[in-house]
Amino acid sequence: MLYGLRTTNHEHKMHILNIMLGKGKGGLEQAALDYHEALHMAGNNVTSILHPHSALQPTFTAQSFPTQSLSQFSERDWLAARRLRRIAKEAQADIAIAHGNRALGLTLKALKGRVPVIAVAHNYNIKKRFPRADGIFTITRDLLEEMVHLNIPREKLCHMPNMVRMPTAAARTHFRDPPVIGSMGRFVDKKGFDIFLHALKALKDQSVPFRALLGGDGILTTQLQKQAQDFGLHNHLTFTGWVEDKQAFFDQLDIFVLPSQHEPFGIVLIEAMAQGLPCITTDSEGPCEIITHERNAIMVEKARPYQMAQALTEWLENPDAAIAAGKAAQRTIDETYNITIISARLQQALQQVRALVPNASPPI
Repeated sequence: MLYGLRTTNHEHKMHILNIMLGKGKGGLEQAALDYHEALHMAGNNVTSILHPHSALQPTFTAQSFPTQSLSQFSERDWLAARRLRRIAKEAQADIAIAHGNRALGLTLKALKGRVPVIAVAHNYNIKKRFPRADGIFTITRDLLEEMVHLNIPREKLCHMPNMVRMPTAAARTHFRDPPVIGSMGRFVDKKGFDIFLHALKALKDQSVPFRALLGGDGILTTQLQKQAQDFGLHNHLTFTGWVEDKQAFFDQLDIFVLPSQHEPFGIVLIEAMAQGLPCITTDSEGPCEIITHERNAIMVEKARPYQMAQALTEWLENPDAAIAAGKAAQRTIDETYNITIISARLQQALQQVRALVPNASPPI
């Protein structure tokens, strides 16, 4: 046996491999970055395994987070599996956490039976490899129940929501004149930005004063820009491009809107709520578990731009109520999704997964 599980108690510092092989800057990548910080915060040694061309590599480097690069050319890339196995051996890894189907497939191929493997389910693209993991973290309770329907034993499942760092921004006390409405994300169909533009057009047609910022990029950029032009929003709406500095973006807003048609979680929603921003969201999967309608945000039905415009008008005309909802939203995030809270939850869940895995492991 070249390496295996070591005796662990709550004081034991583990060495954890945090594996994410995406190249972009979406929610999956953000979650992997957050996991590294939360695991390190709990006192563990963490090495993140990233694609050589990962867009987030500079961010990991800037925070002095240890990383290793790993290319994977296909599902059956035995060279990549052998390299991951060598990394795990040299690190004397206690546990491996895989984000996304690509990372999970490789991790199971390389480490199953040698190091406990945890799969993080970030969306509903649940493939047959998930049941083979030693533990599964799901970002929502709804996704956990989806796993149960696949006959995955409940003892292998753990609800582990995404997390956010609480900012130190000053409390919001008033709206600008005119108020600024914002949204942000990847410009793809499921994010519903065409619905957002329809809602803004409805406000314009009703002569409601506002400005708007739309941050992001993607395959629909040209289409959305043309739609905005056709709607006559050129004097109201600014496309900011991909948002590198989220804090600066949120600082410019009075209201944040998440118009998603499909949203497994909604990291950008909890980021906006953490800022104390009044938020309007659709009744997509993740937000339904995050917000309480009319207490800490307003929820509207998916693909209903006039409902969205009505909700915006309600808050634009009652800024005190909107600001109060923003403060309630901030408390919700601080009490439930704060990275310090999730860090402790993660540590406990890791101990529980390790308790399920036999201490003996075969040679590599």
